[in-house]
Amino acid sequence: SLLNWRGANAVGLTKNDPALKKLSAFGAMGVDGSAMALTHRVAGASITIRPSSDQAIPNSNSFISSTCDIDIGDIPVLGPSSPFHSEGIDGILGTDSLFPGVSKLIVDFRAALMYRIPVTSKQAKRKA
Repeated sequence: SLLNWRGANAVGLTKNDPALKKLSAFGAMGVDGSAMALTHRVAGASITIRPSSDQAIPNSNSFISSTCDIDIGDIPVLGPSSPFHSEGIDGILGTDSLFPGVSKLIVDFRAALMYRIPVTSKQAKRKA
């Protein structure tokens, strides 16, 4: 999961915030082949995703709540010249935040199906 600095500032974070861990020489390759420097991290950020009130299903707890690390940096695909920037999109949620406790996600685009394979107790112990 990623945020650009405009998104980080929108939630009240600055580069000198004590909640941020400075990353040394950490980067990623974008889908367009552009390299991006991810300079800071919010470790163990709590994320809750709920449907808007007009889309909520009555008597349903249809929301996702998870904890994951969020890396912050200059992300070209969300930069000022991108269409996402003008729409106010300042972050990318990864599957780590959307599917907590899942070790594998299999997507079958032909059948429009998604399979989530939960983390086993052995995998959880190896991660710790």
